[in-house]
Amino acid sequence: MKALLVALGKLTVSFWAFYVLLRHVPFAQLREYRLQHGALWLLASAIAVAIVFCQAWRWHHVLRALQLRSCYRQALLSVWSGHFLNNVLPTSSAGDLLRSYSLKFSGVAQARWLSAFIVEKYAAWVSALCLAALAAGYAPLSGISGQIKWLAPGLLLCTLLVVGVFGKGGRWPRRAGPGARRGLRAQLWRALRALYRRPHGQAALLYSLLINAVMCLLFYILARALGAALAWSDCLFVVPLLSIMAALPISYGGWGVREVSGVALLSSLGVPPALGLALTLLYGVTLMLSSLPGLFSIRPYLALIKQQQAQAATPG
Repeated sequence: MKALLVALGKLTVSFWAFYVLLRHVPFAQLREYRLQHGALWLLASAIAVAIVFCQAWRWHHVLRALQLRSCYRQALLSVWSGHFLNNVLPTSSAGDLLRSYSLKFSGVAQARWLSAFIVEKYAAWVSALCLAALAAGYAPLSGISGQIKWLAPGLLLCTLLVVGVFGKGGRWPRRAGPGARRGLRAQLWRALRALYRRPHGQAALLYSLLINAVMCLLFYILARALGAALAWSDCLFVVPLLSIMAALPISYGGWGVREVSGVALLSSLGVPPALGLALTLLYGVTLMLSSLPGLFSIRPYLALIKQQQAQAATPG
């Protein structure tokens, strides 16, 4: 019952966001913006699929950095399944959490699979903020207010400071709470250290940067397909912030919140609200379509988990 109420609450937020948007952006104006270059949308769709393969490599390297067993085929099946569930379940990260939870069936302790989930999200968060901070520092971004412009560098600095303060001395504070909680926090700190110090962790960070940069490219191509005059540096700033806003667990799959944020940011850059809404909708739909093959990867992924369970149960 509680899960149903949460899902209904998120649906309400998404519907309310679209209601507000359509009150300020007449539907007749939205219909004026159509794909001018279908080939560019096909290219963007292919790039969206390529992003999933990059995400699988990142997940593979995260697991290897945490000294967990992983092969690329299993990582790809799990990431694509999670990507599909992200677009079906109420929270945009629910599929990723279930993907991490599935490690439990391979004998991975709760603290370790939770650490894997958090570390991957941390890598995505930090790399997105790095790109947005770079754009804020070197791109003109005319029309963006100073408070918004320096939001990304501020969030990046706060994130690094929080991790540094709580991880000072190589462990979490002993007064953190019960033993299980201390164990989780200690495991999480070890995982964060592995992300920065081990080659597989560094590779995961590089893949995170690549994924976010390619998502900016995807947005740029979609803008061109709709005829929007958006600079590449503008996309470097806008897209990471859209990804962060869509990941917040306040709307259904990030829908509505992403569009409101996109229209607000793009309007500051001189893009008409109707075109900004069309662009963010097309961006969301393109990412959603790239997740559809994940529907067919759930079954083989579950079969692979059962096979691993049987091998683990076999003596010798």
